Amino acid sequence: MGDLVFRGITFGAALLVLIIVMLALQQLLQGSGKVLQDQGSYFFTGRDWDIGEARYGALSLIWGTFATSLIALLVGGVTGVVIAAFLVELAPKWLYKPVSFLVDLLAAIPSIIYGLWGVEQLVPWLRTQLYPQLYDTLGWTGLFGSPQSTGFGLLTAGFVLGIMIIPTVAAVTREMLLVVPKSMRDGALAMGATRTEALKSVQIPYAIGGILGGLILGLGRALGETMAVTMLIGNNANISLDLFKPAATLSSMIATNFGEADADFKAALIGLGFILFLLTMVINMVARMLVQRVRRKSGVS
Repeated sequence: MGDLVFRGITFGAALLVLIIVMLALQQLLQGSGKVLQDQGSYFFTGRDWDIGEARYGALSLIWGTFATSLIALLVGGVTGVVIAAFLVELAPKWLYKPVSFLVDLLAAIPSIIYGLWGVEQLVPWLRTQLYPQLYDTLGWTGLFGSPQSTGFGLLTAGFVLGIMIIPTVAAVTREMLLVVPKSMRDGALAMGATRTEALKSVQIPYAIGGILGGLILGLGRALGETMAVTMLIGNNANISLDLFKPAATLSSMIATNFGEADADFKAALIGLGFILFLLTMVINMVARMLVQRVRRKSGVS
């Protein structure tokens, strides 16, 4: 009887997760039904987000979401992988625990704190120091095309998001490197490879599926981040290759307008939530498959 009760409790807990996801999806579809019916495919492909004209094209917001997330992936993804490689293979024992603790601590800091730090410290430094140099050296590319940047825009939001996803990427990468069979590392060392060479040529290639999973999980975190992005991106719905210019994301548009929206506009904002829900679900499913792949490869069930 005890086993049956325990099985029922655990099954109910697992089923609860599915119920929550289905209820969230049903609520998003129901709440956004009007705008999806009125706007049709324009809601997903239109570039104009005009509240006065009731034209809700989410493409500029999708662009802002992906642009900031990709910048975050370049900044935080590379940094997280490098940190994990250092901790697993190169860090001395006395440094391993303090650095691991500090990296994990980054994940516990509320996003509003990152936003405040970005507004008070990062934006003035970027506006006066880094952005003018980027404009002078790379302005010809069109990606850094405004010498009079206010400091709020796609690139600033991407920088802060990159810092926020470092713990996610570093934690997953560290675990994936730790499940690499010790015999493979020892074999590389026995053939004369240095620890760095063994890491680059054996451990990272073996764990690449899991590392990619960690990067995609970090991307999923960046896609859904709200408060820090809202404070730093400028909240101007437009599509531009100039990374200095203000933009908007799906989550920042919802956060800044939902409280004062009328019924029609609220349906459009819920539709943005539906798009974001689908994006994050797909991203996490892909990450899960990649992590499972490296676990099977290493013999971990």
